[in-house]
Amino acid sequence: MDLSYGPEHQAFRREVLDFLKAHRHAAPKGGGAAQRPSKEAVGWQKLLIAHGYAARTVPKEYGGYGATPDILKSRIIGEEFARASVPTGLQSQGISMLVPTLLELGTEEQKRQWIGPTIRGEVIWCQGYSEPGSGSDLASLQTRATEDGDDFVINGKKIWTSTAREADMIFC
Repeated sequence: MDLSYGPEHQAFRREVLDFLKAHRHAAPKGGGAAQRPSKEAVGWQKLLIAHGYAARTVPKEYGGYGATPDILKSRIIGEEFARASVPTGLQSQGISMLVPTLLELGTEEQKRQWIGPTIRGEVIWCQGYSEPGSGSDLASLQTRATEDGDDFVINGKKIWTSTAREADMIFC
């Protein structure tokens, strides 16, 4: 069995290497997932999106690159960015959990309002799933939202709300 990359993917690897050679100086230094992204990190994320190395398969109309899914290209990006010790972009619950949910189930208005700012690191999200007595058993959650005119009133308790201190918004 031949597990080597074919010509298309070898050419893509060269594109990635050329990008890294030209732009690695712009990559952010330090920082962690538990803090707001720096201006440098947000700028890096926007550069990665523009070149198709972050938000790769998010449709263009929502601020992504709009590429067709290709697991080998994604793997090449990961391999070469790791080899160069360069971050592959922002990592957040909003990007990894909320954006795919909105793409699959969101209204057009929700997609247009939230996906672009989320993938660019302009809006930070935390997840509000866990409650006292429920843990990760989402079927037993007690928090409720009641419609009140144009708004919703939310009543309940949350615990273990990752990145809550840095977040602008919460998804439940």
